[in-house]
Amino acid sequence: IGDEGYLQVARTVLDMTRRIADHVEAHPDLRLLGRPEMNLVAFTSDSVSVFHVIDEMKQRGWFIQPQLAFGDSKENIHLSINPASVRWVDALLADLDACVEIAKGLPSGELAEKIRAAFGHLDPKDLGPETFAGLLGMAGVQGTALPGRMAEINEVLHALPGPLRERLLVEHLNELVRQTDA
Repeated sequence: IGDEGYLQVARTVLDMTRRIADHVEAHPDLRLLGRPEMNLVAFTSDSVSVFHVIDEMKQRGWFIQPQLAFGDSKENIHLSINPASVRWVDALLADLDACVEIAKGLPSGELAEKIRAAFGHLDPKDLGPETFAGLLGMAGVQGTALPGRMAEINEVLHALPGPLRERLLVEHLNELVRQTDA
């Protein structure tokens, strides 16, 4: 496509990225985590569970991966905009608005607080694979299948201390590999 073609693709992606960022910035229930320089938009909410928003978006055919809190960063949604996705920006933004409204009415955080109180003090080094399998089972994760809605599981993961969360995810991935090798 040549230099000029490549520059046009980059301009289009940047324009759509800015459009999404502007939309998020103007939304009363969403908060942009930083002004994007190029094609990554990260945002969160202080009034609605981003995990419920993601589940609702999935119901509409969008596959958006959550980002759990890390360090000073709050749990969030991040979108990578690429040349193939720019044509769907209008539909994405309309669905995002609708999904935020639906998510406002969904319960949030109740199980996560109970899990934090019950298991937040555990040292992952002291736990074996069977304990992690039990914890995953309590969260509704069995074998290689995941539930259709992940908000509650993501809220629980978010509530756990980082080292315990990391070990839980590693154990789950190890179990997935063991099951596919069998």
